[in-house]
Amino acid sequence: MEFQTIEASYTSKEGCRLVWKGVDEDDTDVVILNKNELEKLVEIFKKNSTGEVELEDQTSIIRVNSDVTQFMLTNHPLLEVKTNEIQEKVLEYAKVP
Repeated sequence: MEFQTIEASYTSKEGCRLVWKGVDEDDTDVVILNKNELEKLVEIFKKNSTGEVELEDQTSIIRVNSDVTQFMLTNHPLLEVKTNEIQEKVLEYAKVP
């Protein structure tokens, strides 16, 4: 899976969807963040810091390291993306200068 984009959430105008694409056209994974989760992720990225964001299910986490960001989701294979790649897209989406 390769991280592709960030887009508006269908369920809430304040959250977002992080979309990964697989080899096949129909092969996608989507991580939906609510407003609080997105805000926590933005804060980590704004500070060029490392940290973790616990997701709503209280067992899944996003771990931000200096080189790679890992999405450890319950009952799902690990999703990874280069931190600088997702940082740029998340901050742009959140309109952070």
